[in-house]
Amino acid sequence: MMTRSLLAALFLAFFSLGASYAQLYVTASGGGATELTVTIHEQIVFESTNSYSNSTLLLGIQNAYSTDQADQINLASSNSTTASFFVSADSATLSSPGHAGVFDTTVFGPSAILGPRDLYLNFEGATATWFVGTDLVLNPGTYTLGTDTGNFFNLPDNLENASIYAAAVSFAGIQRSSAIIANAIPEPASVSLLLLGGAALYLRRRPHG
Repeated sequence: MMTRSLLAALFLAFFSLGASYAQLYVTASGGGATELTVTIHEQIVFESTNSYSNSTLLLGIQNAYSTDQADQINLASSNSTTASFFVSADSATLSSPGHAGVFDTTVFGPSAILGPRDLYLNFEGATATWFVGTDLVLNPGTYTLGTDTGNFFNLPDNLENASIYAAAVSFAGIQRSSAIIANAIPEPASVSLLLLGGAALYLRRRPHG
């Protein structure tokens, strides 16, 4: 009876190790004729890979859409945000509502790091200076994209496969400031692993006969 129960536990543990993910860093709701709300669920710390001065920060979400969006979205102002970027090098917090969109040549000029399937959120406010190795901290919160400019945002359909990064925004354009972070975080199935290990140990040590 004990062996049967352990085998059942092994079976359940094995299948629970499949597509198991923790909370996504970034999700979205709404879109189309209504406001699109991007929610940042937990603090994300980027490490700067370049040095910049007098720049604001941008959150780039690569491949948020599975199809090109450039013909549908040009530029829209955000209505409100409770999220903020914090730069520890000079204690600058960038949290004012900025702009959001997908890549378009009329927005910040041509950029090699943004494409028509990428969604960006621009955090305006006090300009900041940071250096290689500086922590760029994105705090949890929401970023609401309005429809007041006549543009609209489709609901992203590929966020689970998207990557996010921080970038510097200045008159020179947009430059990537950090390595990318995967949006979907695999959840360590610690309970399942313990079940697997314990069951295997029991089956190995139990008396035979």
